[in-house]
Amino acid sequence: MAVIVPAILAESPAALTVQAERVVSLAPLISFDVADGEFVSARTPLPTDYPKLPPGKSVFWHLMVHEPVRYLEDCLAVPSQIIAVHAEARGVGEALDVLAERDILTGLVINPETPVSLIEPALDRVDLVQVMTVQPGAQGSRFFPEQLGKLSQLRALRENLVLAVDGGVSRATVEVVSRYRPEYLVVGSALLEANEPAEEYRILSRLAAIASR
Repeated sequence: MAVIVPAILAESPAALTVQAERVVSLAPLISFDVADGEFVSARTPLPTDYPKLPPGKSVFWHLMVHEPVRYLEDCLAVPSQIIAVHAEARGVGEALDVLAERDILTGLVINPETPVSLIEPALDRVDLVQVMTVQPGAQGSRFFPEQLGKLSQLRALRENLVLAVDGGVSRATVEVVSRYRPEYLVVGSALLEANEPAEEYRILSRLAAIASR
């Protein structure tokens, strides 16, 4: 069954704190989206400015940045389970080299326009691939269901690869996404904009479980 991972993405420390207060209690793993204003148009605070999580929680870092190696030490300084860098970013190879030496799951993210064939040579260097089903950089963007086919392609290339889907996951889409059996579903606006985030989390988790049977 896919695990729902709440995500926060905002352009100020204060806004990040507000978002964190709404979703951090929902799950043990929280996605922190970091953007440099160059790889994507949005610019977030640096990893050091993100809210500190309570004990028992860990971070899934999604680095929407060029030269991600510059951010790694700050990410690793907090309890983190996954660090994912974009295949399209400058300096991604150096970042993968650094992460290979650390006790953390290494992730590679692919944008909608990026074919699986582009990252096939790097699959033996990573633990996880995250498929973007929206254009990255903002929450609430249009969902691209055709990107889900990449999950099947990736699973065929490496059966034990951990897969994540990020973008547009909601009540309307969670069942079709879950049928592709990703391990993680990263969810932003559907939780942050819900009147009752905890109830929304329970609904999404239940729908994901039903669809993945």
